[in-house]
Amino acid sequence: MHGQFRDGEATGQNLSYIYPDMETAFTGKFENFVMKSASEAEVESVECTEKGIVAVSKFSLKSDPIFYYDPPTNVSFGAGPEGVIDPYETKWVEVADSSVPDSGQGVFARRDFPQYRCTSMYSGRKIVPNVIFNCV
Repeated sequence: MHGQFRDGEATGQNLSYIYPDMETAFTGKFENFVMKSASEAEVESVECTEKGIVAVSKFSLKSDPIFYYDPPTNVSFGAGPEGVIDPYETKWVEVADSSVPDSGQGVFARRDFPQYRCTSMYSGRKIVPNVIFNCV
C-alpha cells in the first residue's frame, strides 16, 4: 500500500496498491485497506524520502475499467468487476490448452520471470472428485 495513512488505517481517495513487480498498481479509493474504486496505474518513477523510505513519485493512470474488491463466495472467485482479468497476472501468465493429452487447460508463463517471483494470486476453489475445498 502506498499513500498517506491516518492512525495506521489505509482509508482515503488517493491511495495505491502496488504489485510485487513495482510497476503495476491500482490507485483510487480504499477503506481500511479494502479497494472500493480504483484505476489501473503504472509506476513511472520512485524516489527515496529523507527518512530513507522508497516512495512512488509519479503514476500514470490507465483508462477503464474501474476495479474494486469483491470477496469470493461459494459461487464466485471474487475480484471485480466480473470478467475483467487482473492486469498484473496478464503480464505474467495465461490460460491455454495443455499439451498433455486429456488434461484440459492450464496456466502457462507468458514470459521469463525471476526465480520466486509471484506471478499470479489464486483465491478460488480446488475441485477434487466428490469433494470441493475452498482455498484462500
